Amino acid sequence: DIIVESNDKITQSDIADIMPYDLSECVDYNSDFTKGYTVSYYNQQVQDAEVVAKRQMLKRIESSIRSKYSSIESLSIDPTYSNIAYNYTLLPAYFFGYEYNKKSYINVMNGQNGKVTGDVPRSPLKITLLVLLLMILIGIPILAIALTM
Repeated sequence: DIIVESNDKITQSDIADIMPYDLSECVDYNSDFTKGYTVSYYNQQVQDAEVVAKRQMLKRIESSIRSKYSSIESLSIDPTYSNIAYNYTLLPAYFFGYEYNKKSYINVMNGQNGKVTGDVPRSPLKITLLVLLLMILIGIPILAIALTM
């Protein structure tokens, strides 16, 4: 199965980052599932999703072939697709946002496995201080060993 996002509020990259979904756990839709939530349904055409799905399948085929051989000089793939089926599946992906230091951050969470993706605030000063601290903590023992030799 290839999962393709058909809503423009979430990117295919976001979906890839919060994968996997266990599709064997899917059940028939019940409106009670979404009560109390703001739900985004599909807003892209199935033809657009098909293009994305075929691109993903082509990458999987190429990766599978390349993993079997140590060296490939040239690879040309022209797959033929059959038994194509489409399923509209409402998967639990939760969006949450917050503001920190007057900047907005948006994150996406897989509601089945808890995996989260998105932006987090980063302080260049704190990162620099952490790197310097690590260099000192690693450097002191190395210097001590070098001086004893």
